Amino acid sequence: MIKITKLSKQYGERLILDSINLSFPDRGVIALVGASGSGKTTLLNAIGGIDQSYTGSIRISGTDIGSLNDDELSDYRLHNIGYVFQTLNLINLETVFTNVKLPLDSSVNAPEHIKKKRVYDVLSLVGMEKYAKKQVNTLSGGEKQRVAIAKAIINSPKVLLCDEPTGALDTNNSEQVFKLLKSLSKTALVIIATHDLEGVKKVADQIIKITDGTIESSEIRTENDLEIYTPPIIGKGTKLKKSALPLSFQIGHAIHKIGSKRFRFMITNFMISLSLTGIGTSLIISNNVSEKLNDSFQSIINGNQIVMSMKKNEVNAFDGIYSASEEQVGFLEERYQKYIDGVGATYLVNFENFFKDQNDAYLDIAPTKYFINSFSIRNVNDFVWLDDIDKTVIQPAVEDTLSDDELVLGITFVDMVNICYRLKILRNYESLANYIYHNELNLCFHVKNNDWQYEDEQMFKIKGIFEAKSSQIVHSNKLWNKVVFEDNMRFPSNDGSTVVFPWEMYKLHYFHTKEDPKIFLDMALYDDFSYDYVFERTNSTFHPLLCQNDGLCLEKRVLIYYVDKHTIKPSVVKRTLGLVNELKDYYFVSDFGYASYASNFLSGFAKNMFVSIYKEKIDAAIDADTMKGKEELEISLPKGVISGNYMNSLSNGLKFSSHYKDFLYGRAPQGNDEIAISLGLARELDNGYNVLDSDLIIASECSESLGLEGEEKEYRTTTVKIVGIINEEKPYLYHDRNWTISFFRDKIGMSSFYLTPKSVVFELDDGVDSEKLISKLNKMFKDYVFTNPISELSDSINTTLSYAQTLLMFFSVIAAIISVLLLITVLILNILENKQEVKLLSYTGIRKKDINSSFVTEGMVHVFIAFLFSLFEMILIDYAISYVLSDLMGTNINYSLNAKPILIVFLGALVTSFLVSEIIVNILSSKKKPILATQKSN
Repeated sequence: MIKITKLSKQYGERLILDSINLSFPDRGVIALVGASGSGKTTLLNAIGGIDQSYTGSIRISGTDIGSLNDDELSDYRLHNIGYVFQTLNLINLETVFTNVKLPLDSSVNAPEHIKKKRVYDVLSLVGMEKYAKKQVNTLSGGEKQRVAIAKAIINSPKVLLCDEPTGALDTNNSEQVFKLLKSLSKTALVIIATHDLEGVKKVADQIIKITDGTIESSEIRTENDLEIYTPPIIGKGTKLKKSALPLSFQIGHAIHKIGSKRFRFMITNFMISLSLTGIGTSLIISNNVSEKLNDSFQSIINGNQIVMSMKKNEVNAFDGIYSASEEQVGFLEERYQKYIDGVGATYLVNFENFFKDQNDAYLDIAPTKYFINSFSIRNVNDFVWLDDIDKTVIQPAVEDTLSDDELVLGITFVDMVNICYRLKILRNYESLANYIYHNELNLCFHVKNNDWQYEDEQMFKIKGIFEAKSSQIVHSNKLWNKVVFEDNMRFPSNDGSTVVFPWEMYKLHYFHTKEDPKIFLDMALYDDFSYDYVFERTNSTFHPLLCQNDGLCLEKRVLIYYVDKHTIKPSVVKRTLGLVNELKDYYFVSDFGYASYASNFLSGFAKNMFVSIYKEKIDAAIDADTMKGKEELEISLPKGVISGNYMNSLSNGLKFSSHYKDFLYGRAPQGNDEIAISLGLARELDNGYNVLDSDLIIASECSESLGLEGEEKEYRTTTVKIVGIINEEKPYLYHDRNWTISFFRDKIGMSSFYLTPKSVVFELDDGVDSEKLISKLNKMFKDYVFTNPISELSDSINTTLSYAQTLLMFFSVIAAIISVLLLITVLILNILENKQEVKLLSYTGIRKKDINSSFVTEGMVHVFIAFLFSLFEMILIDYAISYVLSDLMGTNINYSLNAKPILIVFLGALVTSFLVSEIIVNILSSKKKPILATQKSN
């Protein structure tokens, strides 16, 4: 039946098959035995027509299969060849019945009951008839292999090719599989490639040993050990003139694959449905809605406001950010000497990497060195000013001025005990202080960076010690770290110019304020002299040893940056208030403080904010927001918690105002530890007015980053006292005009860069003619622009709606492009992920065009399901335009479903999905190394 003549196969420099000559009978079991890589699988692939890149010939029943084209090879495999592999046997998402029936559906013409009976016959033969309705991926390895055999023999093939059919099975299952294969050999030729020589001896009629692509031996066997039987199988029907993959299978399998990728399907389906809905909406929506929309928008925006912003709207607030130079810092120090008591410097250096080869601190205790792991060169950078320490705790007493080679140490109890142990003295601070007084004890720093060929030791005499919670160095020279790094160690510093050498140290100066830094920062905000500077409160980034990572830093250090700004000048705002009587109150708008986008109906806190009088409810709200999934857009807040993000401003979210009057209870707040609230907020907090003098807990998002699980947020919580309640039904917080900056800076720890004012909102009394006032202000201040958001919005709406038809048509085109791009993405991903399935269908004998067709069908099914969603959305939109919008506008519109736009969208979606899918699939399958329906592989 099979005659192989001079069959050779070479892959690169390696000869896989070397001029093999073999002949096989019509029936029986032929075993190909050999080590991995000997050529067994390659020989099977050549016989099956999978691999045609060989020399020589293979004739089966007189036909040279090497001369067949792709379609002829597919038909040859479908009708004559059955495959049983260790893997790549079955479609996991389908049932056992569907898998076994697939070759039959693709090749024969017979009534459905005949096909069903044949499927159950072959399943019975392999002992799997009870599993017909089970999904393949729920079966065990042995069960899958038996189903694979059933699928391979459903078309009564002349040749059954088995590649390691028992490789993943235990002894019992292996014996059962060999027994099945032996029974099948009564009517077909069974060729088995296997390592299991002992198992195959029981069934083989001929054993052929292959070594390095050549036939080592061939043994004819006349006896075997297994008793076999062959039950009857019903006929399979009439052979189809042209094999084809059934459409019912294509649709069903497409649905199963979509179901297996639910998350991706939900996202792409949602986006495609939105695109289709957009196209439908552009066909549904009416043109004559301008007046209704204007009336509706007027009711949404409450209050009388004027917004002051830069005339030239820059994308970036800063063109350049530099460390202030020593000369600039000197000018500032002279101007603000009333508020500060000195200037220091910090070096923004990762000291652990800077001195990567050694960064140690030790005490020079003869004859050895005692290393103190709690100290490093970073302590020099984060040293504490002697003026900040209660000198009475230092032992022995020290002078007010230390020389540059002297220092005072703050050491922990553990370090003190260890040092005393090394010195062989009593283990207490007094004993150690007494030793220091009578003996010289030096602290040395040994640093090294081999890449720079740099190594240095700095030695300092310890003049005093005191007990501290963490290791500290204290010095009287406010620029002592500059002396150590630049003068002693000779490292160049850099204040923001181009870095020339990797050992340059970026230096940043800071002010040490006499009182709370807030006093200085609030004053400097309005000073024109400081407009070109940004003052940043220190934090763990700048002084990690002085500041806790998880809380606000209480150090009185304010870092000094020199910047190129394009932002509002607060001094101009203050002057504006003095020149124009109608302007009473205002607040600043910034990127991370308070945001106002009145032209988009949005106004509220720039980042998420929660307020409540219950700590446990605030914690629950934070947990809900930080732990929500990627697909969740909103969270369910506990009762008594109010959210203040600008995105929920249209749903009565929490807002801020500096325009407070009509106090029902209490007084105006003083300082950031107090707050006034509206009556509406008081009711939401505690169903009444009993919140006066209560603590209001405020949690604000202070940072956000992108992690593996999506957005990762960090919140900081603070407590303020409610000192006043104002007669206003909407939820509001009230404070002074600086609160939107100072609260987030001083209580939440936001960077001053993020709080730089971008614009200012002036809040007007009722009855003030804002249009007349705007005209006056625009004449007075040429560098700024003043607008009324409501007037601008009304003009914008009228202009936009006058071009509604053009814009909607443009949107339709964009929506169609988005749909096509999404469909292309889904198709490509699906094709790439299903290469194994493509091979399986190809090995089964399914033609290339039918495999391609299955992907086209899947694309159309995907779009059809998206259309069903968009159908529901379009009906809702149609209803909203006719009824909901008419109710809001106070008009009556009779609703009637217009089926024409829906029909156009339906036909357009199907036709487009068919054409796009067909093009993409054919492009991928026509490549030199096609992704789809690969048949000539190695």
